[in-house]
Amino acid sequence: MSNEFGKFVEMNISGTEMVETVKSLYPKFDKTLLSKCKNGDVYGVDLRSDAMQALRAKYIPEQTAEKPRRKRDSSGHKLTCRIQCRLSDGQFDALQRHIRADGYATMQEWMAERVSEYLKRKEQE
Repeated sequence: MSNEFGKFVEMNISGTEMVETVKSLYPKFDKTLLSKCKNGDVYGVDLRSDAMQALRAKYIPEQTAEKPRRKRDSSGHKLTCRIQCRLSDGQFDALQRHIRADGYATMQEWMAERVSEYLKRKEQE
């Protein structure tokens, strides 16, 4: 028996009750189909996630409570701010060729140097 259904069996929830709950979403759901879902490893049948969610909401409401969303972790980059622009294919290809010819390993390295030079120049004005 699937772990998901084991919780409901431990709580002594009858198959008839579970069928009635799922029938609200899927009117043709019956005890035979519930039995096949409970033994999904044998039959290759799983209960759809929305139906399982309905069962959890009705019989295990504390597990279905809306969890507060976590703020996304940072990307892990040391430098967190970024700039960007769009170029035509021709401009981009030429820029990449020239940057590599000048000895820069990455676009990041070249752009960071350009920005630093620009800021130094502006501070001197």
